[in-house]
Amino acid sequence: MGDCYFLGALSVLATRRDLLLPLFVSARPSLGFYQCKFFKNGQWTIVTVDDRLPVNAQGKLVFAHCRDLNEFWVPIIEKAYAKLHGYYEAIESGSISAALMDLTGEASQSFDFNQGEGLDLIRSGKMWELLQQFEKEQYLMGCSCKKGGIETDTGKGILGNHAYSVLQCVQVSAKDRLLRIRNPWGCKEWTGRWSDGSKEWTTALKKKLNFEFGDDGTFFMCFEDFVDQYDNLFVCRLLTDAVGHVFQHLMFEHEWNKQSAGGCSNHDTWRNNDQWAITVPKKTDMFICLMQPDQRMLQGKEDYSASIGFNLFAADNSRKLATPDPGKIAQKCNYSPSRDVAAWVTVNPGDYVLSPTTFKPGQTMPYYLHIFSFHPVEVDLIGDGPGNAAAFAKGKWSGKTSGGCFNHQTWINNPKYLLKFGKTGTIDVEINLIQGPKATCFVGLYIFGGYQDGKGLAQNQCVKQLQCTNKNEISVSVQMPTQGGDYVIMPVTFKPGETNEFDLLIQTKEKVTLFELEGNMQALRSNKVPEVSSKNTKKPAGYAIVARQGNKAKDAGKDLSMHTPSPASPRTAPAPQGKTTMMAPARASPSPAPKPAPATKPSVASPPAPKPAKPAPPTAKSSVASSPAPKPAPKPTPKPYVPPAKAGGGGTSISLHSNQKGDVILSFGGSKKPKQNTTTIYHCGGCGTQIAKGAAKCSRCGVKLKK
Repeated sequence: MGDCYFLGALSVLATRRDLLLPLFVSARPSLGFYQCKFFKNGQWTIVTVDDRLPVNAQGKLVFAHCRDLNEFWVPIIEKAYAKLHGYYEAIESGSISAALMDLTGEASQSFDFNQGEGLDLIRSGKMWELLQQFEKEQYLMGCSCKKGGIETDTGKGILGNHAYSVLQCVQVSAKDRLLRIRNPWGCKEWTGRWSDGSKEWTTALKKKLNFEFGDDGTFFMCFEDFVDQYDNLFVCRLLTDAVGHVFQHLMFEHEWNKQSAGGCSNHDTWRNNDQWAITVPKKTDMFICLMQPDQRMLQGKEDYSASIGFNLFAADNSRKLATPDPGKIAQKCNYSPSRDVAAWVTVNPGDYVLSPTTFKPGQTMPYYLHIFSFHPVEVDLIGDGPGNAAAFAKGKWSGKTSGGCFNHQTWINNPKYLLKFGKTGTIDVEINLIQGPKATCFVGLYIFGGYQDGKGLAQNQCVKQLQCTNKNEISVSVQMPTQGGDYVIMPVTFKPGETNEFDLLIQTKEKVTLFELEGNMQALRSNKVPEVSSKNTKKPAGYAIVARQGNKAKDAGKDLSMHTPSPASPRTAPAPQGKTTMMAPARASPSPAPKPAPATKPSVASPPAPKPAKPAPPTAKSSVASSPAPKPAPKPTPKPYVPPAKAGGGGTSISLHSNQKGDVILSFGGSKKPKQNTTTIYHCGGCGTQIAKGAAKCSRCGVKLKK
């Protein structure tokens, strides 16, 4: 029967009577029954068997037996192991590491010599050092070869897909590093260098190693041949036995259910997974092992459809992580379709978050977590809710509270949350927006700065904007200066009227409070325009200001230009019709007399528009209108339109336009005489953001711009 992996584990265990004898909980030979215990799915299980063993027609034991036929402990424990899984055939084929864990209750680990950590250790020359350390700690070790067919000779006596036990590692000279290995069959040995009878052996060395030649299944081979002939090393780390330092051992049983089976970090649902907070008071070694239910017990064969793994993150606190930051991974364990995965890590004092997951989301099952630590650590499951974030709120978009994005007049109706900080300075904050179980909406996030109680919000107060996406979760990390006032967080849907629930989480080290702003709020005009830097006290000619003029587009495309005279030839502007309030320089305000206006926020009176030619039809894609210009001369870089100066020169032209959205664009262009530097500043008609000349779209709200 193909249970050499189990017999290999038993042969290793036979070298430690302190580990072997406790497996027999009770033995009554006179009554013909025995009780054995095995560690399965996070707990010890006792199995009772009788002494009736299967034999062939000749009366010989069919399955495992000891070399001394008067000893029966091997077939008895093999029968108990088979009964635990249902029948003998159910224990065919397996790994030594799994069997060692079943027999000891200690965590096991495997190293693949062809990839990952195992290959890295070989290439770096650290594998031999690690083997010596394992032997010093009296860890239990085994190995196997994947080459060839099942238990067939690969060429030099090593059987393919067959498990062996590693009994000893010894360095006999500066260049000779040897391993003592045993075939659990008790025969069929290695025939290469350092095999029985090879030229490398001397009488003195045989005596030193207490080794005799013989077909007993035990042989030596050098380290170079070991990593060449075998593919896997299995190690059972005995961290709680009496040898060496006794580690703290913490065991946890939990489950991946419909809500918590979020899958690996490739998926938006990653945050739904369980997260475990680990507090490390002092620098320590930790060994972490993650297990899934034993499929051999459930279906009679070791077939794992779910790959499992975990990541250990360095954290600033013991709150649940919203996103898996690769830069904060302290240790990762690659995903594998096996019963258990494990990793060893040395960690400094601090807070850590452990995230055990399946590779794919939606794979529900129990799982078992073992954490061994040299120094004591604290481990707690992080729950969901307000206690695990600096601030937390649950809300929903529905009816009037689903106002849509900035493209719509109703954006101000979205849910709004006031964020206040308990200290001044610049605060690092992570904000996470998680929509309901079904990510049916395109959602985004607006962060407004400089909020004052009782005041409304303007689009140009939005200091950070996350574009709408149909992901389950979006997040952003920002630095928030608190000197300018409080902040308002606004979760939005792309379209008005969309409905869904959401969670809003604020992560930061500092104390914060989060309040929902209830009631109606006014959407203010975008009346804060960035100042244009200049060495002079006056603004340079040739810059533009955009102001929102309601939501009407009836004047879109009309020429509302006017010209202010130079000081040498004053003119009186025509009587205005209607007013549009905006942030404008004092000298840009037309008035009936040449007397300069005060340097305050004036009301710019719009003159009556001259009877224009048939206006150009509005362009749907345009959100910023510009002054009409005559047919330009062929120049490599187009310049803003500057009307001719009147007598005396030095005049300033004012070009005023209204686009389809009702944005008023006020442009100031200096004349050619006297010469002046000219600068044009463009602002998006949708959100008021300053934009580069010739930009295809606004970098903040994404509105396409007309060239």
